[in-house]
Amino acid sequence: MNIYKIWQDKNNDYDTYDSAVVCAINEDRAKQLTIEEFWGGSWTDIENLQIELIGTTITERKEEIIVASYNAG
Repeated sequence: MNIYKIWQDKNNDYDTYDSAVVCAINEDRAKQLTIEEFWGGSWTDIENLQIELIGTTITERKEEIIVASYNAG
C-alpha cells in the first residue's frame, strides 16, 4: 500500500478539513477515500485536491485515512 498526503486550499473556512494522510492502493483511491469521509461542505471537489506520495507500507494494511487536519471554528 502507498501512503499519501492530500491537501486542499479552496475551502479553508472554519469547520473544514485542509489535509490528510491516507493509506491507499493508488492516488485515485486515496482521493476517493477523503471525498467519501469528508464531503458535505467540509472538504472540496476532487479536482481541487493536491496529492503527494510520501511512502509505502512494509506490512499489509487496509485502505484508510490515517490522520486528518480539521480547522474547528
